[in-house]
Amino acid sequence: MHVFRSKEEAVSHLRTKFTDAHEVRELMKRYNISMKRGCYNSYEGKVIDEAIRRFLKEHRLEMRNLHAFFLEEEPEFPIKDLLVEVSNALEQRTMNSVWVYVSYHYHPYIDAKWEPENEIQLLNLVRVLGFKWKEICGIMNKTSRKCISNYYRIMGFRYLYRKSFKMPEGGIPTTNEEWDRLCESLRTTRKRLSHLINGYISSKLVVPFWNEYNNMALMGYVILHNHFCSVDIKVSEILRVIDEGSAETSGGEGVSRERIHEEISRFIPDLGSYKLDIPIDAEDIFWRTIRLFVQFPSALLRSRFIQITKVYGIRTFKDLIEVFRNLAVDCYLYKVKDRLKDEVNKILIQKSTRRRSTKELVEGDYGSKAERSCR
Repeated sequence: MHVFRSKEEAVSHLRTKFTDAHEVRELMKRYNISMKRGCYNSYEGKVIDEAIRRFLKEHRLEMRNLHAFFLEEEPEFPIKDLLVEVSNALEQRTMNSVWVYVSYHYHPYIDAKWEPENEIQLLNLVRVLGFKWKEICGIMNKTSRKCISNYYRIMGFRYLYRKSFKMPEGGIPTTNEEWDRLCESLRTTRKRLSHLINGYISSKLVVPFWNEYNNMALMGYVILHNHFCSVDIKVSEILRVIDEGSAETSGGEGVSRERIHEEISRFIPDLGSYKLDIPIDAEDIFWRTIRLFVQFPSALLRSRFIQITKVYGIRTFKDLIEVFRNLAVDCYLYKVKDRLKDEVNKILIQKSTRRRSTKELVEGDYGSKAERSCR
């Protein structure tokens, strides 16, 4: 660990020297240094580009010399002086961070300007190989993202980035016709669009406190409120048993998965008269009715249920009822466990107990034995 006389010396070291990542954190914490981390914005990118071009001009070099360095053709290129120049221009970035940015964005195979020859090669490869981007980027010595984004640009399509992708709650497709229309308007495939929507749902729509209890309750209301297979299960009674029954259970021998399974099954009718091998379609579920019991927007409930079916492998109503029953038993047991944890914590607080160390245990046992031997 380097030691500096002042904060300014530490900042200068971070901006002009390569430093181990762990030491960077320690120095920033010790000397109370605030430096930017994470992605570079457009302004920083412009400053870096101007600094690099100014450095090349002053040293009578060209961009091809920098490219040759990255290709290990000109190892004598003054790369460290270039990085110091860029770091001085930015002021709020470490040498490590500047090196990562420059080595990526100015590598000839990573972010070089696309010439017409590159575009022709890309289109020919797509025509022959289809959308096998791993093979295409290997042949062209480009990243798959660059190949995909440039293909979209050449074809006049808008490339969909996951970070900037947004989907209104009411616009999430649920039928094949809606999927086809949306894919056609966005010029993308259903697989890609589904990936983007799931990512958006996970980051934006799903509430932080949503847990397995909420999943179980939503499953129950879906079983009860749908168009084709409305099984008359007593969802409110099952939820009451989980909440109140778990509070009355004393634990120990009283907690039995089989007993809880039988108790919950009392509120599920005989399924022999129901046709359960029906594939579940989210469009056939009465989301506005379910919204009265689960206080969330209909689009959110529908999106969450689609995620649940994927996680638990649910295809038919038979699968849904079986998963619901097992999850209800699990929620009952979770409630019992959480209640017992709270009671144990209260007992520990009241008695002000603490865990005895090994030394105390040994000395205590030895002392008691010695006392008994003296007697």
